Amino acid sequence: MPQTEEEVDTRLPYRVGCPKLPVLPVKTDVQSGDLDRCIPNFAYHAREIQGLLSKYDIPLLGLYFAHRMNDGIEATDRYLTLVLLSQYTHDCQSQWIQAVKEVRIGLGNAGINYTIELIDMQAFLAPLRTLPILSTDRDIIEGWNKILPDCLATIADRAWVAIDVVHRKIPPDQTQPTVVISAQDANEDTWWVSTLPTLRRLLQANNLTMDIVLLFHKGPNITIASSSKPQNKSTPHYSLEGSFYDDVLQMGTSCGTSGSPFSGTLGGGIKLQNESIILELGLTNYHVLREAFADQHLSVGPFSPSTGHPYETVVSPSDSDHTSTVQRLEVSEEDTEDRIKQISQSLENLAQDDPKWKTMDAKRKLVYLEQETLRQRRKITETSRDIGNVYAASGFGICKNQRYGIEDSKDWALDWCLVQMDPLKSISRSLKDLTWRTVYNRPRTEVTEYCSISPMKNHAVLKRGRTTGWTKGIISAIDSVVNVQDQPNFLPKVPTHQRTLMRRKWKETVAFVHAIFGTSEVPQFMEAGDSGSLVLLDRSPQSSRVSIIGLSFAANNATYASYMMPMDLIVENIEAVTGGKVIEPRNGGSVEDPE
Repeated sequence: MPQTEEEVDTRLPYRVGCPKLPVLPVKTDVQSGDLDRCIPNFAYHAREIQGLLSKYDIPLLGLYFAHRMNDGIEATDRYLTLVLLSQYTHDCQSQWIQAVKEVRIGLGNAGINYTIELIDMQAFLAPLRTLPILSTDRDIIEGWNKILPDCLATIADRAWVAIDVVHRKIPPDQTQPTVVISAQDANEDTWWVSTLPTLRRLLQANNLTMDIVLLFHKGPNITIASSSKPQNKSTPHYSLEGSFYDDVLQMGTSCGTSGSPFSGTLGGGIKLQNESIILELGLTNYHVLREAFADQHLSVGPFSPSTGHPYETVVSPSDSDHTSTVQRLEVSEEDTEDRIKQISQSLENLAQDDPKWKTMDAKRKLVYLEQETLRQRRKITETSRDIGNVYAASGFGICKNQRYGIEDSKDWALDWCLVQMDPLKSISRSLKDLTWRTVYNRPRTEVTEYCSISPMKNHAVLKRGRTTGWTKGIISAIDSVVNVQDQPNFLPKVPTHQRTLMRRKWKETVAFVHAIFGTSEVPQFMEAGDSGSLVLLDRSPQSSRVSIIGLSFAANNATYASYMMPMDLIVENIEAVTGGKVIEPRNGGSVEDPE
């Protein structure tokens, strides 16, 4: 069937398709079986496609037949796509459009009607790299703060999840200030026909030379960075597993509610004084331990300290991480036993002067490894993973930041949870395994304070999380905005029709967060399972202070943005909810200027 130009998807210059393509990012499930069954005479058509692209000076860097669909969508024949990889250059979209039309028509004439997608290889392999807005980008910062209320009003009826303002690298080799909106309903025409054109006119009217990009996010909220198996395949960072099952827990270790499949990060410890009592508490995110509040009926928080039956037990490592650790240990035991058996057989009937006798050294090492494995198994089986009970939590909340006049109208996200530690357990304040920062490798270097950070400034930061270990990043000079829906925990357990009616009682909450962007080596500052890790100020080598400036709670893989709540606001809210006073870490004042 002949295709018209209106059917060609030209919404991105470096991605052209026919018919309309699902909005990026998408999952790719390559069909590596019998391609001739799906596309008869596949080799012939591949040669024809390559020749057609050559006619328009379009290099063919790869050709795949794959399901291309958004996260959470079933891989059906509707999403079968012939993906053509190339390299986008300036002003080549017209050639790409014509080539896609001709490929579509040529295959259609042969009775092959799969979707055609021509995309820049860089955009195909991974989300395009994003960088933070710098404090020197004054025009961008001031202009965005001015139009933000109008932007939020324009998208109020859309199912958006997050707004990030970034410097975005786009093919072929450009970096452009960009407003990136992640939305659950990004594939709906209203965005493209009405909402985005309105936002572009808003940018132009305020002389902001910025692009605006819409990405898909399955939603409904952004607080998803806790790891669950089998749905999520993330595993603990290798540097953490060695300290699992110790009575003194390391900052950034694994934690979870007992009986839950979810894993998150136990960021660190705090001391809370309530009258004459001083409590040793662990700090993480509410959503990491959310299942501890499953019987709290209609409440969405905050959750004050329980005066009756205590909240649920917290374990470290989490149940899923404990299971995976035991499984890896069992595999190691079997492998060691097999290797010892093989070496023993090779040593039989050998004279001691035989050159092969040196294999005995290898056997001794394996026997030692076997003994170490047995000691590790005893440690795992004999050590209690119970570290205490949930003490209090914010729920999904918001608060004002009254320190800076420009921040007064902003509602900042709250997502914290405290664990009252078992008397036999404690959390170390010392930094561990930070090999690439000599200033923090000094003996007995400890985290002793938290600080407030300046608005609209960049700060170098680092964190230790359950999944990615130590990572470094930069806080953007423009805050991100997330759209979180408050709803009680019991809703997933009631019938669907009741759940739909009850959701109408709870509103979506627009909240501000600090956005952190990783390095060129590790673009994503945090990943699933890192929720709850403390964000530390990456001070200059001349400084001996180690300061907490935030609590991480979410990540947006589509934009490489990780989200942090200011630690001073967390402390203030902890004191308001618990009625106590945080005495450790101490208040280290304000970091007025980045170091």
